[in-house]
Amino acid sequence: MDDSPSRENVDVYREQVQVSFALPMGHYLKWTLQGRVTYMDFARRNETDDTFVIPVTTVDTGLLLRGEFNRKGYALGAWGENARRSAWESWGLPGNPFSPGDRDYTRLGVDVRKALYLGEFRKVNLRLSGFEGRSLDRFSRFELGDFRSARVRGFNGSGFHFDRGVIADTSYAFTVRKAVRVDTGLQAGWIQSADDFGPGYVRVVGAGIALEFSGPWSTLMNVRYGRAVESSLPGRSGGGSDVRLVLFKTFDRWSRKPKP
Repeated sequence: MDDSPSRENVDVYREQVQVSFALPMGHYLKWTLQGRVTYMDFARRNETDDTFVIPVTTVDTGLLLRGEFNRKGYALGAWGENARRSAWESWGLPGNPFSPGDRDYTRLGVDVRKALYLGEFRKVNLRLSGFEGRSLDRFSRFELGDFRSARVRGFNGSGFHFDRGVIADTSYAFTVRKAVRVDTGLQAGWIQSADDFGPGYVRVVGAGIALEFSGPWSTLMNVRYGRAVESSLPGRSGGGSDVRLVLFKTFDRWSRKPKP
């Protein structure tokens, strides 16, 4: 599903197959080559404007290369992906910009991370991520959210897509009585999408907390709460929130509970 202004809303049916090959280079450097094939089909909703042209069904093929260097709590990563749409035709409301040469598109990214260990069960993570895209449309842009390409808690389902931006992330994780893992975090981002927001950058701020603990029957449970604290986009100043429960069946051999 895609969330945009109601008259431009469409349903998106997406299936993806992905293959990755990782090659370590010594103790600190690793290269990852990733190929993907993504099928996308689109359908009109009841509220979709009658003049809105639905995008054609397409199969995107992409090849991504990522390099990552880790040493003494620092992690430096850079990646680039080049992709091609199998079909590319004009879509959207009348007058929407369209370039036939945008059939191929590129996404680039860079990450700088630092982990600070304050004790056996306490850790501070600092992260700065940059994103840059070329020839992107609504369905290939970067997206905000806790489980999206740009992690900002509280913005899941917000429909915020962008072509370029910077995300700053800080989190503090600790363990309570060796039974519950607590992860708190605050993120701030500056994103740009001329088609959606106009010129300039939009500021977003989100925060959240996650609890991870052993459940019954050798399960591992993760409960996440995120809240959108602020947005500089008029009419969407923040206040949204989301809750997610993720449950893993670990089987007895991976259970955190001590065996008698």
